[in-house]
Amino acid sequence: MLRYILFVCLLSLLYVDTSAQNFETVQLYYDSDSFRLNNRQKYLLDSVVENFSNRRLIINGHADYQGSEDHNKMIADQRAKAALRYLVDRGFPETQIMEAIGFGQTAMSHSVNAVHKNDDSARRVDIFITKGLLVKSKLKTLVLPDTHTVQKAPPPKNVTDIDYKKVKVGDIIALKNINFIPGSDTILPESYDELNNLFLTLKANPTLKIKLEGHVCCSIYPDGYIENTPNWQLSVARALMVEHLLIELGIAPERLSYQGFGRTRPLYAQDATPEQSHANRRVEIRIIAK
Repeated sequence: MLRYILFVCLLSLLYVDTSAQNFETVQLYYDSDSFRLNNRQKYLLDSVVENFSNRRLIINGHADYQGSEDHNKMIADQRAKAALRYLVDRGFPETQIMEAIGFGQTAMSHSVNAVHKNDDSARRVDIFITKGLLVKSKLKTLVLPDTHTVQKAPPPKNVTDIDYKKVKVGDIIALKNINFIPGSDTILPESYDELNNLFLTLKANPTLKIKLEGHVCCSIYPDGYIENTPNWQLSVARALMVEHLLIELGIAPERLSYQGFGRTRPLYAQDATPEQSHANRRVEIRIIAK
């Protein structure tokens, strides 16, 4: 208990005010051009492991404007990865760390004024911690068309072309028409054709293994909110739902995996049009093996 009280006191010093949000944000600050953790940062990360191992995290690294853009991106990524490695080594479940990436130069340090190029507040790692406990998405029963009919039906023209002969391990393919009820992991009937096409591709190529990757749009938070739940892992739930449905159709679970990236990898930064929002709100497949 004493350790938790001390950790809360530290949060008051190293905390971005998120009282109106559903994430707590812990910040670690660094010396210029450094990514190594000091004792104070290690103590804070130890407290995250001790108190929040039932939460999900996103780790974002940042840099100031000293040096080249490529160098700053590298140092920001090293900061995020160093925090990730430390947390995992101390026992934090790696599967609950949604992302650990470096963004390089931050907007807050962007200034023609030389004083701001060496901005202490820009040399940091942000660790987003979900406030609610980790909640496993409740998978909803989806009534698909008769399984035998689905398997035999030729894919319609409005589905994603997945050319098994051309795809390579590591390729990412965005599925055109996987859509959900807003704020939910319930897949819409208009997505059945796309789901069936993916199923037929997997069935025809039994060595193909994929990872389903979920993304959300239109959120100021790292991930989307699932309505009527304390769950802020919408991208995870949607990717998991697609995996669940493929397993229901007969695809072996060991050929599938899933991950949610939330709002961390938008195709369009601003969601300025409905088309951009739709593009950001997507499910992709990553080729793992073939």
